[in-house]
Amino acid sequence: MLRHLGVGKACLLGISNGGRIALDFVSIHPEMVEALVLVGTGVRGYQISGPDEEKEWDEFDARVMAKGATKEKAIKEKQLKDAVTINVDLWASAQSPESRERIFKIAMDNSNALVEPPWGKLQVSPQPPAFARLGDIKIPTLLIIGDKDVSGTMVTKRLSSIIPGSKMVLLEGADHIVNMSKPREFDRTVLEFLDAVIRQV
Repeated sequence: MLRHLGVGKACLLGISNGGRIALDFVSIHPEMVEALVLVGTGVRGYQISGPDEEKEWDEFDARVMAKGATKEKAIKEKQLKDAVTINVDLWASAQSPESRERIFKIAMDNSNALVEPPWGKLQVSPQPPAFARLGDIKIPTLLIIGDKDVSGTMVTKRLSSIIPGSKMVLLEGADHIVNMSKPREFDRTVLEFLDAVIRQV
């Protein structure tokens, strides 16, 4: 798409799975990316650093497991509204009522993805996976995470320690969907970063 539009380089911003896609892209086409903004990002090929982090993940898994089992049961029984409610409660816990309602509607409109997840068919990651190539990223990179995110802080801290020169910003009162739980703070953080990138070009 970028080539079709005649865009030689772009700044990529990805939230959650969008961040994972952005990392996949930059691992294959680093020459086409001017800067990265990764928000509550995932990453393919993530590897736990050691016992301390493994313990954190075990605690996270224990918190999510019961809800996950209930969600899977709801999906199996085609109770998609219940499954979406569980997802929204887990990942969007710090939203205003209006924002939560909007997220819920978007999730319901896309609830077919719960029954037929697109990850395996439509999102084919490169080999080696992006996590193995984080140290090769040589462009300005901003990592944003909300302090109410259920698991993202662990991943974001780790990525920040590996991506050379990257900057990590923790936004208080934000959940996994940072741009909607703290929109003003999110916009200001991203625009300040991009302004700095433009000044360097």
